[in-house]
Amino acid sequence: MIVRQEGEELVIVRQADHAHLSGALAAAWGEPPWAVPVPFPSVVVGARLHDDAWVGFDEAPALTEDGRPRSFFEVDRELTSEMYRRGVDAVAVHDRYAGLLVSLHYSGFFHGHWDWEPFARPGDFGGAEGAALRRFVDGELIRQAGLREELGIAAGADSDLAANYRWLQLWDRVSLDICRQDATQPWAVDYPEVPVSYEPGAPRAVLKFAMVARGHYTLSPFPLRGGGFPARLPATRIRHLPGERPEVFLARWRTARRSWIEARIEPA
Repeated sequence: MIVRQEGEELVIVRQADHAHLSGALAAAWGEPPWAVPVPFPSVVVGARLHDDAWVGFDEAPALTEDGRPRSFFEVDRELTSEMYRRGVDAVAVHDRYAGLLVSLHYSGFFHGHWDWEPFARPGDFGGAEGAALRRFVDGELIRQAGLREELGIAAGADSDLAANYRWLQLWDRVSLDICRQDATQPWAVDYPEVPVSYEPGAPRAVLKFAMVARGHYTLSPFPLRGGGFPARLPATRIRHLPGERPEVFLARWRTARRSWIEARIEPA
Protein backbone atom coordinates (compact mmCIF):
# COMPACT_ATOMS: atom_id res chain seq x y z
CA MET A 1 0.00 0.00 0.00
CA ILE A 2 0.93 3.64 -0.41
CA VAL A 3 0.49 5.75 2.72
CA ARG A 4 0.73 9.49 3.26
CA GLN A 5 -0.34 11.77 6.09
CA GLU A 6 -2.82 14.56 5.51
CA GLY A 7 -3.75 16.40 8.70
CA GLU A 8 -4.99 13.84 11.22
CA GLU A 9 -5.79 11.33 8.50
CA LEU A 10 -3.83 8.74 6.61
CA VAL A 11 -4.55 8.62 2.89
CA ILE A 12 -4.01 5.01 1.79
CA VAL A 13 -4.00 3.64 -1.76
CA ARG A 14 -3.89 -0.06 -2.49
CA GLN A 15 -1.02 -1.07 -4.75
CA ALA A 16 -3.30 -2.67 -7.33
CA ASP A 17 -5.33 0.53 -7.62
CA HIS A 18 -2.19 2.59 -8.17
CA ALA A 19 -1.10 0.11 -10.86
CA HIS A 20 -4.40 0.47 -12.70
CA LEU A 21 -3.54 4.14 -13.19
CA SER A 22 -0.15 3.08 -14.58
CA GLY A 23 -2.04 0.94 -17.09
CA ALA A 24 -4.26 3.85 -18.06
CA LEU A 25 -1.17 5.98 -18.68
CA ALA A 26 0.27 3.21 -20.86
CA ALA A 27 -2.96 3.04 -22.85
CA ALA A 28 -2.88 6.82 -23.47
CA TRP A 29 0.84 7.01 -24.30
CA GLY A 30 1.88 8.01 -27.80
CA GLU A 31 1.15 11.65 -28.62
CA PRO A 32 3.49 12.36 -31.57
CA PRO A 33 6.47 12.42 -31.62
CA TRP A 34 6.12 9.82 -28.82
CA ALA A 35 5.56 6.25 -30.00
CA VAL A 36 2.52 4.17 -29.05
CA PRO A 37 3.77 1.18 -27.02
CA VAL A 38 4.28 -2.07 -28.96
CA PRO A 39 3.06 -4.77 -28.47
CA PHE A 40 0.26 -2.52 -27.25
CA PRO A 41 -2.07 -4.97 -25.41
CA SER A 42 0.81 -6.72 -23.64
CA VAL A 43 2.46 -3.50 -22.50
CA VAL A 44 -0.81 -2.11 -21.17
CA VAL A 45 -1.61 -5.36 -19.36
CA GLY A 46 1.86 -5.46 -17.81
CA ALA A 47 1.53 -1.88 -16.59
CA ARG A 48 -1.98 -2.44 -15.23
CA LEU A 49 -1.22 -5.70 -13.41
CA HIS A 50 2.32 -4.98 -12.26
CA ASP A 51 1.34 -4.66 -8.58
CA ASP A 52 -1.36 -7.31 -8.31
CA ALA A 53 1.15 -9.25 -6.20
CA TRP A 54 0.12 -6.97 -3.32
CA VAL A 55 -3.63 -7.64 -3.40
CA GLY A 56 -3.75 -10.11 -0.52
CA PHE A 57 -1.13 -8.33 1.57
CA ASP A 58 -2.90 -4.98 1.38
CA GLU A 59 -6.00 -6.45 3.01
CA ALA A 60 -3.96 -7.27 6.15
CA PRO A 61 -0.93 -4.97 6.02
CA ALA A 62 2.00 -5.06 8.40
CA LEU A 63 1.95 -2.24 10.95
CA THR A 64 4.73 -0.16 12.48
CA GLU A 65 5.28 -0.09 16.24
CA ASP A 66 2.96 2.89 16.61
CA GLY A 67 0.19 1.13 14.68
CA ARG A 68 0.67 2.88 11.34
CA PRO A 69 0.39 0.67 8.23
CA ARG A 70 3.69 0.20 6.44
CA SER A 71 4.14 1.68 2.99
CA PHE A 72 5.35 -0.76 0.33
CA PHE A 73 9.00 0.24 0.76
CA GLU A 74 8.90 -0.45 4.52
CA VAL A 75 7.88 -4.11 4.23
CA ASP A 76 10.45 -6.83 4.97
CA ARG A 77 12.22 -7.87 1.76
CA GLU A 78 11.98 -11.58 2.58
CA LEU A 79 8.22 -11.21 2.31
CA THR A 80 8.15 -8.90 -0.71
CA SER A 81 10.60 -10.97 -2.76
CA GLU A 82 8.31 -13.99 -2.49
CA MET A 83 5.25 -11.87 -3.31
CA TYR A 84 7.00 -10.42 -6.35
CA ARG A 85 7.90 -13.90 -7.58
CA ARG A 86 4.29 -15.06 -7.34
CA GLY A 87 3.10 -11.82 -8.96
CA VAL A 88 5.29 -12.39 -12.01
CA ASP A 89 4.06 -16.00 -12.19
CA ALA A 90 0.44 -14.84 -12.31
CA VAL A 91 0.96 -12.25 -15.07
CA ALA A 92 3.19 -14.50 -17.20
CA VAL A 93 0.52 -17.22 -17.25
CA HIS A 94 -1.77 -14.87 -19.19
CA ASP A 95 0.75 -12.89 -21.25
CA ARG A 96 4.42 -13.82 -21.59
CA TYR A 97 5.56 -10.36 -22.73
CA ALA A 98 3.64 -8.64 -19.92
CA GLY A 99 5.19 -11.12 -17.48
CA LEU A 100 8.65 -10.24 -18.77
CA LEU A 101 7.98 -6.54 -18.20
CA VAL A 102 6.74 -7.17 -14.66
CA SER A 103 9.78 -9.34 -13.92
CA LEU A 104 12.07 -6.57 -15.18
CA HIS A 105 10.17 -4.02 -13.11
CA TYR A 106 10.44 -5.94 -9.84
CA SER A 107 14.03 -7.10 -10.29
CA GLY A 108 14.91 -3.57 -11.43
CA PHE A 109 14.42 -2.35 -7.88
CA PHE A 110 17.62 -4.20 -6.98
CA HIS A 111 19.43 -4.86 -10.27
CA GLY A 112 20.29 -2.38 -13.02
CA HIS A 113 18.57 -3.01 -16.36
CA TRP A 114 20.01 -1.02 -19.25
CA ASP A 115 20.83 2.42 -17.80
CA TRP A 116 18.00 2.66 -15.25
CA GLU A 117 19.58 2.83 -11.80
CA PRO A 118 18.06 0.60 -9.10
CA PHE A 119 17.12 2.20 -5.80
CA ALA A 120 19.16 -0.39 -3.85
CA ARG A 121 21.25 -3.55 -4.27
CA PRO A 122 20.85 -6.86 -2.40
CA GLY A 123 24.18 -6.19 -0.72
CA ASP A 124 22.69 -3.07 0.89
CA PHE A 125 20.56 -5.37 3.06
CA GLY A 126 21.96 -7.63 5.74
CA GLY A 127 21.16 -11.17 6.79
CA ALA A 128 18.02 -12.89 5.60
CA GLU A 129 16.70 -9.89 3.65
CA GLY A 130 19.84 -9.60 1.55
CA ALA A 131 19.93 -13.35 0.92
CA ALA A 132 16.26 -13.38 -0.12
CA LEU A 133 16.82 -10.52 -2.54
CA ARG A 134 19.84 -12.20 -4.12
CA ARG A 135 17.82 -15.39 -4.66
CA PHE A 136 14.95 -13.36 -6.09
CA VAL A 137 17.09 -11.34 -8.51
CA ASP A 138 19.03 -14.41 -9.65
CA GLY A 139 15.79 -16.31 -10.24
CA GLU A 140 14.23 -13.46 -12.21
CA LEU A 141 17.31 -13.07 -14.41
CA ILE A 142 16.99 -16.76 -15.29
CA ARG A 143 13.26 -16.31 -15.93
CA GLN A 144 13.92 -13.27 -18.13
CA ALA A 145 16.45 -15.18 -20.23
CA GLY A 146 13.89 -17.92 -20.80
CA LEU A 147 11.11 -15.49 -21.71
CA ARG A 148 13.40 -13.57 -24.07
CA GLU A 149 14.26 -16.82 -25.87
CA GLU A 150 10.60 -17.83 -26.03
CA LEU A 151 9.60 -14.42 -27.40
CA GLY A 152 12.52 -14.21 -29.84
CA ILE A 153 14.12 -11.16 -28.20
CA ALA A 154 17.84 -11.60 -28.81
CA ALA A 155 20.51 -9.93 -26.72
CA GLY A 156 21.62 -6.79 -28.52
CA ALA A 157 18.27 -6.55 -30.33
CA ASP A 158 16.20 -5.54 -27.34
CA SER A 159 15.98 -1.77 -27.75
CA ASP A 160 12.16 -1.93 -28.02
CA LEU A 161 11.97 -3.92 -24.77
CA ALA A 162 14.35 -1.44 -23.13
CA ALA A 163 12.08 1.47 -24.15
CA ASN A 164 8.99 -0.29 -22.81
CA TYR A 165 10.79 -1.01 -19.53
CA ARG A 166 11.82 2.62 -19.12
CA TRP A 167 8.31 3.81 -19.92
CA LEU A 168 6.84 1.38 -17.39
CA GLN A 169 9.15 2.86 -14.76
CA LEU A 170 7.80 6.31 -15.67
CA TRP A 171 4.13 5.29 -15.57
CA ASP A 172 4.78 3.74 -12.18
CA ARG A 173 6.48 6.90 -10.90
CA VAL A 174 3.76 9.27 -12.15
CA SER A 175 1.05 7.18 -10.50
CA LEU A 176 3.06 6.78 -7.29
CA ASP A 177 3.70 10.52 -7.07
CA ILE A 178 0.00 11.31 -7.42
CA CYS A 179 -0.66 8.91 -4.54
CA ARG A 180 2.22 9.70 -2.18
CA GLN A 181 3.27 13.31 -2.70
CA ASP A 182 1.89 16.17 -0.61
CA ALA A 183 -1.51 17.10 -2.06
CA THR A 184 -1.70 20.45 -0.26
CA GLN A 185 1.39 22.24 -1.62
CA PRO A 186 2.75 22.57 -5.17
CA TRP A 187 5.73 20.38 -6.04
CA ALA A 188 7.71 19.29 -9.11
CA VAL A 189 9.97 16.34 -9.94
CA ASP A 190 12.18 15.43 -12.90
CA TYR A 191 12.32 11.81 -14.05
CA PRO A 192 15.26 10.00 -15.68
CA GLU A 193 15.43 10.55 -19.43
CA VAL A 194 13.68 8.07 -21.69
CA PRO A 195 13.56 7.50 -25.45
CA VAL A 196 10.76 9.20 -27.34
CA SER A 197 10.30 6.35 -29.84
CA TYR A 198 11.68 3.01 -30.96
CA GLU A 199 13.59 4.48 -33.90
CA PRO A 200 17.37 3.89 -33.87
CA GLY A 201 19.04 6.94 -32.39
CA ALA A 202 15.68 8.36 -31.21
CA PRO A 203 16.01 11.47 -29.08
CA ARG A 204 15.58 11.19 -25.33
CA ALA A 205 13.56 13.46 -23.11
CA VAL A 206 13.49 14.30 -19.42
CA LEU A 207 9.90 14.56 -18.25
CA LYS A 208 8.97 17.06 -15.57
CA PHE A 209 5.88 16.22 -13.52
CA ALA A 210 4.36 18.86 -11.27
CA MET A 211 1.34 19.48 -9.09
CA VAL A 212 0.38 23.11 -9.65
CA ALA A 213 -2.82 23.00 -7.56
CA ARG A 214 -4.70 20.28 -5.74
CA GLY A 215 -5.80 17.72 -8.32
CA HIS A 216 -4.17 19.64 -11.18
CA TYR A 217 -0.91 18.26 -12.62
CA THR A 218 1.29 19.10 -15.58
CA LEU A 219 3.60 16.84 -17.55
CA SER A 220 6.22 18.31 -19.88
CA PRO A 221 6.88 17.34 -22.59
CA PHE A 222 3.40 15.85 -22.92
CA PRO A 223 3.33 12.24 -24.26
CA LEU A 224 -0.37 11.39 -23.68
CA ARG A 225 -2.84 11.21 -26.55
CA GLY A 226 -6.06 13.16 -26.39
CA GLY A 227 -4.96 16.29 -24.57
CA GLY A 228 -5.83 16.49 -20.88
CA PHE A 229 -5.78 13.17 -19.02
CA PRO A 230 -8.37 12.73 -16.22
CA ALA A 231 -7.78 10.15 -13.48
CA ARG A 232 -9.85 9.01 -10.53
CA LEU A 233 -8.11 6.75 -8.04
CA PRO A 234 -9.80 4.86 -5.19
CA ALA A 235 -8.29 5.70 -1.80
CA THR A 236 -9.16 5.30 1.86
CA ARG A 237 -8.99 8.08 4.44
CA ILE A 238 -8.66 6.83 7.97
CA ARG A 239 -7.60 8.47 11.23
CA HIS A 240 -4.34 7.23 12.65
CA LEU A 241 -4.76 6.49 16.35
CA PRO A 242 -1.32 5.78 17.88
CA GLY A 243 -1.35 2.76 20.16
CA GLU A 244 -4.47 1.30 18.60
CA ARG A 245 -4.49 -2.49 18.71
CA PRO A 246 -3.66 -4.03 15.31
CA GLU A 247 -6.90 -6.00 15.14
CA VAL A 248 -8.91 -2.81 15.74
CA PHE A 249 -7.07 -0.94 12.99
CA LEU A 250 -7.48 -3.85 10.57
CA ALA A 251 -11.22 -4.00 11.21
CA ARG A 252 -11.53 -0.27 10.52
CA TRP A 253 -9.28 -0.49 7.45
CA ARG A 254 -11.15 -3.37 5.85
CA THR A 255 -14.56 -1.78 6.30
CA ALA A 256 -13.73 1.90 5.72
CA ARG A 257 -15.62 3.66 2.98
CA ARG A 258 -13.58 4.47 -0.09
CA SER A 259 -12.94 8.02 -1.17
CA TRP A 260 -11.21 9.22 -4.33
CA ILE A 261 -8.08 10.99 -5.47
CA GLU A 262 -9.04 13.19 -8.40
CA ALA A 263 -6.29 14.17 -10.81
CA ARG A 264 -6.07 15.85 -14.18
CA ILE A 265 -2.78 15.81 -16.07
CA GLU A 266 -2.29 18.48 -18.74
CA PRO A 267 0.54 19.93 -20.82
CA ALA A 268 2.57 22.53 -18.95
